[in-house]
Amino acid sequence: MENDILNDVGTITIECSDPFAYSNEQNSSGTGNGYQIPTAGLNYNQTPEEIIFYPSTDIASLTITNGDKKIEINQGITANAKVLIDFNSLDVVINEVSALMNVTLESNLNDFYIKDGDTIRFSTNGKYEIRYRVKKL
Repeated sequence: MENDILNDVGTITIECSDPFAYSNEQNSSGTGNGYQIPTAGLNYNQTPEEIIFYPSTDIASLTITNGDKKIEINQGITANAKVLIDFNSLDVVINEVSALMNVTLESNLNDFYIKDGDTIRFSTNGKYEIRYRVKKL
């Protein structure tokens, strides 16, 4: 503020580090070993909020891919165990216990982008939930 009076002049600066608007959370669920992102709405690459997977059988490891992007967990996982990939906190949790140390170095949670028409594939069958928000300008 320039003067300490009732009619004053000043400057307000607004910085916008993320120029996008985001929709309410979208939640897609199903069973099998893959999910195709609908072809309407995801015009910009973005990471999901969360991927939750429950394998239908005991497995020695789990790989989740989208094109050339991959998340690989080298740990035995029992049938119906909850596997949570949390992209906001960059963590992998199996049955409420962090398993980040068992994620391979080739995996990068920060660039596991999804967009219209992509297919997220799981290395085994199971139930899945995929949560994301649609970016808009």
